[in-house]
Amino acid sequence: MRFEQLDLNLLVALNVLLEEKNITKSAKRLHLSQSATSSILGRARTFFDDDLLVQVGKTMQPTSFALELQVPIAEVLTTIRGAIIGKRDHNPHLSERHFKIVASDYVIQVLFSGLLAELATISPSLTFEFLSPFSYEVGEISKGGVDLFIAPEGVMLDHYPSASLMSDRLVCVVDKENKDVGDVISLEQICSMGHVSVGFARVSHLSIDCSGTVILATH
Repeated sequence: MRFEQLDLNLLVALNVLLEEKNITKSAKRLHLSQSATSSILGRARTFFDDDLLVQVGKTMQPTSFALELQVPIAEVLTTIRGAIIGKRDHNPHLSERHFKIVASDYVIQVLFSGLLAELATISPSLTFEFLSPFSYEVGEISKGGVDLFIAPEGVMLDHYPSASLMSDRLVCVVDKENKDVGDVISLEQICSMGHVSVGFARVSHLSIDCSGTVILATH
């Protein structure tokens, strides 16, 4: 199908190519041969009059123009997937949709353990795939690679819609033999001592930021 002389199938393939930056991996995802995938890249280069992906050593890197295209293309495909194709699954009892959700083990246990049991009764053909936030960046959702990304507020994308799902508080566990800590502990004390802090996502966003001024109650 063409729109303004653009073969819309090129957008699907180009989206995958820009994500994978590799002909072989892209071909596998597109269920095409490597030669067919290379041909599609060639057609996209001709249409956009840009190299889009260039060989740098053993890897392919997107051009600056390709980087400008990546988010709009992903957003268009996500809109089509959700607003148009998703309408076919309007009956939840019959839907066979597969959801990809990025969430920590803790969030899965707290939010999804009971929900999945209920959904198994209401929509038995729905399937869910839970992915580790340590393997996926939040930007994956804007590319259409996942359906839902659950992470601390500080990790989320400013330009992408999000909503508060739950709130929790940090609890500080202190060795009972530590005489330097009383009933409360300040962030300054934590940062001055050896401590363990939880990280989120592939680029570590620590649960305790030593540049802040939070006071945590000990338990």
